[in-house]
Amino acid sequence: MKVLLVALNAKFVHTNLAVRYLKSYCESDFPDIVVREFTINEYLPDIMAEIYREKPDIIGFSCYIWNIEGVFRLTRDLKQVLPGCVVILGGPEVSFDSVDLLEAHPFIDGIVRGEGEETFLELLRSLDNRGSGLVKGVTWREGNRVIYSEDRNPITRLDSIPFPYEKETENLNGRIVYYETSRGCPFNCSYCISSTTRGVRWFTLERVKEDLRKLLQIKPKEIKFVDRTFNANPKRMREIMDFLIQEAKETSCHFEIAADRLDQGTIEFLKSVPLGVFRFEIGVQSTNPEVLQAVNRPMNWELLESNVKSIRQQHNIFIHLDLIAGLPGETYHSVANSFNQVYRLCPDHLQLGFLKMLKGSAIRDKSYEHGYKFSFEPPYEVLQNAYITYGEMVRLKRIEDLVEKYYNSGDFAHSLRYMIKHGWKDDAFRFYEEFAGYWEDKRWHRVHHNKSSLYSMLMQFVSQRRPDLIRPVNELLKFDYLLNYHSQKLPDGLTRIELPGQKEFFDDFLRQENNRLRYFSTMQDVALGKLKRQLHLEVFTEDVLFLGELRERELSGPYFLVLFRKGDNACDLGQLSVYGFPDRIC
Repeated sequence: MKVLLVALNAKFVHTNLAVRYLKSYCESDFPDIVVREFTINEYLPDIMAEIYREKPDIIGFSCYIWNIEGVFRLTRDLKQVLPGCVVILGGPEVSFDSVDLLEAHPFIDGIVRGEGEETFLELLRSLDNRGSGLVKGVTWREGNRVIYSEDRNPITRLDSIPFPYEKETENLNGRIVYYETSRGCPFNCSYCISSTTRGVRWFTLERVKEDLRKLLQIKPKEIKFVDRTFNANPKRMREIMDFLIQEAKETSCHFEIAADRLDQGTIEFLKSVPLGVFRFEIGVQSTNPEVLQAVNRPMNWELLESNVKSIRQQHNIFIHLDLIAGLPGETYHSVANSFNQVYRLCPDHLQLGFLKMLKGSAIRDKSYEHGYKFSFEPPYEVLQNAYITYGEMVRLKRIEDLVEKYYNSGDFAHSLRYMIKHGWKDDAFRFYEEFAGYWEDKRWHRVHHNKSSLYSMLMQFVSQRRPDLIRPVNELLKFDYLLNYHSQKLPDGLTRIELPGQKEFFDDFLRQENNRLRYFSTMQDVALGKLKRQLHLEVFTEDVLFLGELRERELSGPYFLVLFRKGDNACDLGQLSVYGFPDRIC
């Protein structure tokens, strides 16, 4: 009996943990299990042809909000060309309304509900013996009937599940690998399907270390831990992280944590983490205590704020902070307040997300209590509720888009900091709100924009709304652009100054040995022509390092020179030198 497990991932770099768990759990009984991964961006007929080539007797699909529509299209057509193939679905997108789904989609034979390892193995054994699909944890089609079998209890001893990546090597090199050290969550948030099960179950530390040692030998780009709250047990968290610090040489690790639950011992421990090894995703969701209480999300904002500041001071861990718009009781003004409080923490990434009424979540089951209107199609995003209008949600969508383009890109760091501080009195939300309104008035949301045009549009906005800031903002945007891109040509709308004798001065400067030693010592033997292609000299009319808060003391003078050294991708602050023009060309 040939079994094919299929995953439709969001991106090629992603991997699917669920199908690998099923394969590893069942392959001692069914060694012919095959896993095939595709992406939702691939042409569905091509995926179907690949599946057809496998000629499976049983095919299982891992289903999520991002791939369910593609799964339905594939299974409907596959059932026509492989009528004898048994089609089984599993995953969070099909576990909570399985009867309705089978009744609506006659080309699906069964659905594995919830945790799948034990259920799928028992189902395969039954089908292999020409038995029924009616085993615990399955909703099954029997002729014209759809039968919901008894629920199955979760696995109590997680170590009984084999390591899911045992036979993979080159497949995972350079990709994002998903891994868990526990199942369940200590919280019971009404918007999350993790609240459908209570308590936390753990793999033993010995097993976790053994697994991670194997994973790190494969050298994935990133290990993304899918534990719902990785620091639910602080001592255990530190032990695993300490192990990773010692072992993870070429792989970064991503964790979801509750920052208000970090104890002082953990805060001290995190100070010693090497740069680039860890990435933290921290779900703030809202800073409004009444809103958090409404969704059963306990959180101490003051403690979270203090802990994030402590971590940020070390500049060694990437910090991603999440907000959710559309929570019950959260008005547009409340979202704005939460946004400003989180923005002031200066995270590396700020995500303004939107509430999704996930199947199985308590908030979806009681959506009528708060007047929710939401999309009937995945990802079931909220349109409006009793506290926030659809128009306000659209405005927040525009703001979220600009935060992604401008803040999260990191390309405008010095410009944004200056503009928001001096032009919008540190009210970041009001800045993005006004920019979003201007953006929409110009209909810019209707077309695609390259990186260069984003600088031009921001300059145009500032010129119209804060003409008193034109000169410093022009210089800072120019600085940010040259810091991030190798182009000699500036974006439209940005102005530059070129002084008499500037070219000759630069050539003479590059020829002097003491300058080479001071500013680019690793390039002393590089020929002048090649050196000029690696370096760029720009004249500024403002002290951009002071305006960008890169130094405390402002220098005086009519002109300032910044030397940009080109790297493989961009120039960083460690490769940047500043010096004043000599009198002979000023």
